[in-house]
Amino acid sequence: MSPFRNILKLFAGDLVAKALNFLVFVYLARVLGVTNYGLIEFALSALAYFLLLGSFGVEMWATREAAWGKQIPELVGKTIPLRIVFSVISFIILLIIYPLFPDFTGLQPVLLILGITLFISAINLKWVFLGKERMGTVALGMILGQVVFAALVFWRVNDAEDVVWVAILWLLGELATAMYFGWAYWKHYQFVAAPFSLRGIRNDMKPILTFGATQAMGLLSYNFDVLLMGFLFGTNPVGLYRAAYKPITAALALPLTFFSGLFPALSRTHLSDPDDFRKIADRAQNLSSIFALPFAIGGAFFAAPIILLLFGSAYAQAVPVMQLLSLALGVTLLRGTFRNGLAAAGHQQLDFLSAAIAVGVNIALNIFLIPRYGMLGAALATLGSEVAWMFVSRYYFVHRVTFIGFGKHLTKPVIAGIVMILSLYFARNLFWPIQAALGLMVYFGTLLIIREGEVRSWVERWWAPT
Repeated sequence: MSPFRNILKLFAGDLVAKALNFLVFVYLARVLGVTNYGLIEFALSALAYFLLLGSFGVEMWATREAAWGKQIPELVGKTIPLRIVFSVISFIILLIIYPLFPDFTGLQPVLLILGITLFISAINLKWVFLGKERMGTVALGMILGQVVFAALVFWRVNDAEDVVWVAILWLLGELATAMYFGWAYWKHYQFVAAPFSLRGIRNDMKPILTFGATQAMGLLSYNFDVLLMGFLFGTNPVGLYRAAYKPITAALALPLTFFSGLFPALSRTHLSDPDDFRKIADRAQNLSSIFALPFAIGGAFFAAPIILLLFGSAYAQAVPVMQLLSLALGVTLLRGTFRNGLAAAGHQQLDFLSAAIAVGVNIALNIFLIPRYGMLGAALATLGSEVAWMFVSRYYFVHRVTFIGFGKHLTKPVIAGIVMILSLYFARNLFWPIQAALGLMVYFGTLLIIREGEVRSWVERWWAPT
């Protein structure tokens, strides 16, 4: 099966899961209010660092090892004990620095409850099915967890005082996901016991820790600004900023799913068929270029109606932030193939170096801009760091892995994007969903007219006689 068709299964499942998650957090933003919603987002941003420490590259390493054909029971036998050890260390660190967090009402119990998800995450076997490219199984697991979380939130969270309940229900959703993948593992490997042991893991620690350090760089790039704003200004600007980020996160979730599904295919083909690897990477970059432009343009043009529709007038200050973050979203899509290709080809050190440079830019810009410009400064810092990350990762990919086009894939989307911008401007008096639909039609219609190969192939398959 084509890796892109297989990824489509994961894409479809993640679309449903992320749509549910998006709706839940829009509901929470309205029910909890800006300040308490900001508290939840601040707590989840902090939790992300402890979850990262609780895995620190183990899951990505195990996914690649599974894709490379390593025996699954032996991998599980190594991965679960190591993740439990990392999770215990992470939870202890959480308890030690617990008193140092800001004294926001309700924050400390929320953090403690969310911290328990470290141990649930340690036994989650999603990576097994991702590595073996069983994307249908992965998709169902992601949907199940979000269905449980969404159903419980809509049932139990009814006013601004239910902040702690959000953490409890998040925990239950994570538990449901882990139980599903445990059942799926037993179904596929029930007759083969996993030999739980850390023997020999020392030889694997270098790539594991490199993967973990790279993920840490990505996390710092993603939410260092949230934590800095929280410590400097409290949860209100965090609530506004995360509201601006929520449509971006929802839009970004789908491309990230694409790259998650692409990673095993790149890992496998890099070993077995380098020419196929190059073809897959080249097509992935072409697809990224096609979709990056409408994501960026659409988010910038329609930030105001989207924010007001989803969150209400209380979040109106988030509009210019979303406009800047939409541009960063487009850049993030353009770098995805390069960084996943580096890791899949065994150059995780270069992937880490690219991430470290970008995070250095991000932290420096945030420290300089946030005290002066608040949320807008944070958004500008995100955009600047994403541009740096894109160019550095591309440089290493081209010089150490293989050459794939960049400018050639962007030329036609840029032309179509300019035409799209003009159409949106001249249609500015239309109802905005109609304007957005018209813009997309103009964009893809222009790509078809100027004979963009990927878009033409879609049309040809659609109209092909059965």
